[in-house]
Amino acid sequence: MKKTALILGGMLALSLVATTLAQTTTNVYSKNAVGYVNMNLPTGFTLISAQLSSSTGSLTLDQVFGTTLPDSSVVFVFTPPSGPYKGYYYYDGMGWVDDAFAPAGTTALERTKGFWVNVASTTNVAVVGEVPSASTTSVAVTSGFALFAYPYPTPMALTNSTFNSSAHDSDIIYAWNGASYAQYQYFDGMGWVDDSFSPATLVLQTGKGYWYYSDANRNVDVSKPYLWP
Repeated sequence: MKKTALILGGMLALSLVATTLAQTTTNVYSKNAVGYVNMNLPTGFTLISAQLSSSTGSLTLDQVFGTTLPDSSVVFVFTPPSGPYKGYYYYDGMGWVDDAFAPAGTTALERTKGFWVNVASTTNVAVVGEVPSASTTSVAVTSGFALFAYPYPTPMALTNSTFNSSAHDSDIIYAWNGASYAQYQYFDGMGWVDDSFSPATLVLQTGKGYWYYSDANRNVDVSKPYLWP
């Protein structure tokens, strides 16, 4: 599987707008950083994420994929306890619909969560959005299995992330490689290790999703890893 390529440093495109208030000498400034993530989706299932945002919050199905996916492509969002999955389907000439064929293009894809996409042929997707500016982002870890994503659009070593300091004994992260899972487990006094009990070298990548298995519900507050915006 081709690796998701990050073409985003947080500073690719800048917008700085100054507005002079009437009858005053005060200038008001606003700014945002706009970037994009280029994803090469192979035929079949890929576990991905959308870590950019929009002016109103999370990106939607229309904003992430538009009309770029092949006909009959499917996005599966993990939705316990009612799920396990909610399916959204893309049809040429119709756009995104849900299981009842109701329009679904405005469905939000939360940047803290991973989701599956299934395509019939290799497809390139360029996801465009705003670089998140929140100083912290809360990622929900549930008892049992959950799909999650590192919530900021930059690679982050697992051992340098908040998922290191917040881990519980025997927590497990599963990373999908396109055919199978690599497993990383946390042990008190040892930290995150791989299947051979060597220190984990997993880097949480932009555009990718991961499974997290834990014994308890909790929120992991992830600090923004860059200074601007």
